[in-house]
Amino acid sequence: MNEQKRKENPLIGIWDRASKNFGKVGPKYWNYFGARLVEECGIEIGQVVLDIGCGAGASLIPTAKKIGKAGYATGIDISSGMVEECIKNGQEENLSNVEVRVMDANKLEFEDNKFDYILNGFGFPYLYYGDKNLAEVRRVLKSNGKFSFVTWGMQEDTKWITEVVERHLNHGKKESNKDHKKKNDEKRIDICSKEGVRSALEEAGFKEIKVSIEDKLFTYKDKEEWWEETWANAIRGILEKIQDRGEEYLVKFKKDAFEGLEQFRTEDGITFKRSVIYAISTN
Repeated sequence: MNEQKRKENPLIGIWDRASKNFGKVGPKYWNYFGARLVEECGIEIGQVVLDIGCGAGASLIPTAKKIGKAGYATGIDISSGMVEECIKNGQEENLSNVEVRVMDANKLEFEDNKFDYILNGFGFPYLYYGDKNLAEVRRVLKSNGKFSFVTWGMQEDTKWITEVVERHLNHGKKESNKDHKKKNDEKRIDICSKEGVRSALEEAGFKEIKVSIEDKLFTYKDKEEWWEETWANAIRGILEKIQDRGEEYLVKFKKDAFEGLEQFRTEDGITFKRSVIYAISTN
């Protein structure tokens, strides 16, 4: 992925910088939900599978194991840093039926009707709001092939940190939310709900749609572990914006965030509920 792409999409750089510790710090919910997606979707031995937005391999590695040597799994991610980490993780598992490539999901470099199954972990908003509106997914998926993903539902336990961010970024987050709402209004579908996910898939032309929700508790051993993990996901971009204003601003933000974390303290540490939506559909 060239430098021009990074300028056009700042998220690429954020994920590159977050990649070294992605999925390695904290309660490792990415790995949990990635494995659960593979369990839920019914991938079979011998299938040819594409994982869009594979990250460090949370779904790709379980997929490669499940399809066996008779199958083949390809993972793509727009972040070269994530691709490097995913390759390392696959090598540690001695997998020979998997490849990982840097690629934009809106410009899939595959022929038509190539894959039996396409997976996506937590990238559905990017696909849905993308220029192709899932058309590329359908193009490279075989007729009657399956498209399955896990995406975030409504996160009640994150509203507090949104308020903290708004205070420290001088409403920068509110502008972002406004932009996001505008996109939602344009699509007129709330993709953080079961009904919205189903409608989005129907709109794109998928059929035999199954949608389910899972709520799961995850615990950080302490506040510092939570802080370290925030630097290993997309929130890193917000932290970097605050840090750019001066180190003292980041110190103040961390202090406010740590005070807010107290409401989630349990006997085991700092506990949050994560709500996700699983979807399985047919092309």
